[in-house]
Amino acid sequence: MEVQLTGSQEAFVNRSVESGRFASPDDAVREALDLLARHELELQRLRGFVQEGIADLDAGEFEEFSDGNLHELFDGVVSRGRTRLAIEPRS
Repeated sequence: MEVQLTGSQEAFVNRSVESGRFASPDDAVREALDLLARHELELQRLRGFVQEGIADLDAGEFEEFSDGNLHELFDGVVSRGRTRLAIEPRS
């Protein structure tokens, strides 16, 4: 397979190899493709969460918050977080 890079892309790859970050241009391109693949997987995961949220909204499965009960929600999150930190062993 042959890939044509723009001038700036080729310069970036060359600088990355010259700096010792990569052993060769091929290594740099492989790393870029690995990053792209991970990025695509993360996008798929996020799109799934969005679809799940839309389905919940369509099904009426949500809770509305006002200034009053939003503070209660935040207080609960903080409280649960502190409890969790106190229980879980530190690495």
